[in-house]
Amino acid sequence: MNWLDRQLRPLDVHRDRPGVILDVEALLDDVTVAALGTPWQVDGYLSLRRAWEEHGRRPSGSPRPIFVVRSPDFTQPESLPWDIEQAAVVVVVTWSVPPEWRPVARQLSPELRELLVEIAASGQPATQVTSEILRRGYGVVLPAPNSGAELDAIVRLVASHLVPKLLWDQIRALVDGPLAAALCQPTPDFGPLQQAWAEWLVDGENARAAGTLRDAGAGLASLFASGLMRPEPITAQGLPIWSRIGAVQPGPSERLAGLLDAPPGPWPVQTATDWITTASWWGDVRAALAEATPAPAALAERAWQVWGQLDGAFASWMRSSYGLLFSSTREHPVTLDQVAPFLARRYAANGRRQLLVLVDGMAFAQWSLLRRTLAIGIADAGGCFAMCPTLTSVSRQAVFAGTVPLQFADSLWTTSREESRWRAFWAGAGLSDHDVSYHLTTGETADNVPALGRAKIVGLVVLAVDEMMHGARVFGDGQMNASLVAWARLGFLSRLLKDADHAGFEVWFTADHGNIEATPSGRVMEGPLVDHAGTRVRLYENRVLRDTARAEGLVWDPPILPEGKAPLFAPARTGYHSGGRRVTHGGLSLDEVIVPFARVVPR
Repeated sequence: MNWLDRQLRPLDVHRDRPGVILDVEALLDDVTVAALGTPWQVDGYLSLRRAWEEHGRRPSGSPRPIFVVRSPDFTQPESLPWDIEQAAVVVVVTWSVPPEWRPVARQLSPELRELLVEIAASGQPATQVTSEILRRGYGVVLPAPNSGAELDAIVRLVASHLVPKLLWDQIRALVDGPLAAALCQPTPDFGPLQQAWAEWLVDGENARAAGTLRDAGAGLASLFASGLMRPEPITAQGLPIWSRIGAVQPGPSERLAGLLDAPPGPWPVQTATDWITTASWWGDVRAALAEATPAPAALAERAWQVWGQLDGAFASWMRSSYGLLFSSTREHPVTLDQVAPFLARRYAANGRRQLLVLVDGMAFAQWSLLRRTLAIGIADAGGCFAMCPTLTSVSRQAVFAGTVPLQFADSLWTTSREESRWRAFWAGAGLSDHDVSYHLTTGETADNVPALGRAKIVGLVVLAVDEMMHGARVFGDGQMNASLVAWARLGFLSRLLKDADHAGFEVWFTADHGNIEATPSGRVMEGPLVDHAGTRVRLYENRVLRDTARAEGLVWDPPILPEGKAPLFAPARTGYHSGGRRVTHGGLSLDEVIVPFARVVPR
């Protein structure tokens, strides 16, 4: 029972009498009140008296009224009219935390809000309360034992996107180092850290912040993986191998070794945020493997051993936690169906035109290469979980519909209604049809960039990467990598970003699903018994047909998938095909399920 439920408990116990809730600070939502009775909103004496006379003296058997009073004139039961106070069950709903914590509490998730109530009730000083929230709510220890650990802790908080803006003022009081302090604000200032990094790569251990940067280690590596910091030229000798991640143009094999030496923590991975960070890191590893083709055998073997550990852990985590992602209340989207609602909030908050670029089939491995090849500036880096199975019609449609596949079962296996669903979503957000546009293009060259026009909201699907992926049937990732480099040089993305910036858009990049380099497990011939024979997933008409299938695989029914199809997923890095390696999608690997979601800016 949470802190609000405890305050409302008398209303639940005495259901035979009308209820009055004194909620001056508007802490309750309509759903909570409706669970107790029929709600009536009251904002002053006259409206209270009128509502009470009309509904409070209810005849036997009629619905129980609950009067929600939000007026500074009524803060205690005795401030109510005497007859109402005597006849009703009166409760006062108020914060269970000191006044200085109330603005912060409003921005916390329900779980952290309950934790704050528990900790703040002990009467500890603000710094100790903050320290406990960080330790128990975010897994971060502050104050830290040294400047490196302090910087690592702050970087983890910044990268999580979970810290409410007002909490940063409290966190800053626990920080001593200037590099960490510059990040402790709603919009982190990476300037001092970027300068310190550049000095360290040139001056080595003689740099002023050498000890801090060396001890921060893998936490800093994640900033380069996400694009929040840019690599700098390196001339110093004797730096840790992982530092090469943030150095200009290391060779693919060196970069691969540096990445493997600096995996993100913690391990084992337990949260969605940490899985997104891990997916971004693994994307860089896979990109380095492709660029180094053929990679040194020892490094390649080491990388795929790591992937095997990740794949097993991720499959287990997906079964237990995937469904919970769709009730997330985080500021940033964590699943692709939440992207459109996020952009709607963004547009309402800042009024800027929004451009969503969905690069069909783009995994973190391709995003890593494109980011570096085009020198794309990253203002906000993250990732999202795709819909499962990771098929275009399922996951891409969820992006433009702004909802999960359960809500568009009638068009689940086609992409023909994407534009109409995109327009319907924005109509629901209050925009007229001429304010919204949708484009689909192969995006081959700069000449294929569509005119952005005067629309305030633009959705753009780019098919080039998906077409390259389905053509990579000889050399797998190496072939995909070479195609991406050639595509980047043809200028489509460069022109698009230039045009969008000139037109005043905020630009967000994402994908509908990722991909994986699959090895053949052999083609399975089942004729009409299988409804969709994909390379990484086979869809059967029902579970009985799936359970008697000739194909071997992972049996799982994703919770957001409508009834009517029973999927069977290819295990590990295999596919239901014969021949050589194939870059494909549809399955449950980290590479396929978690995709980039980032705001890009000119550089």
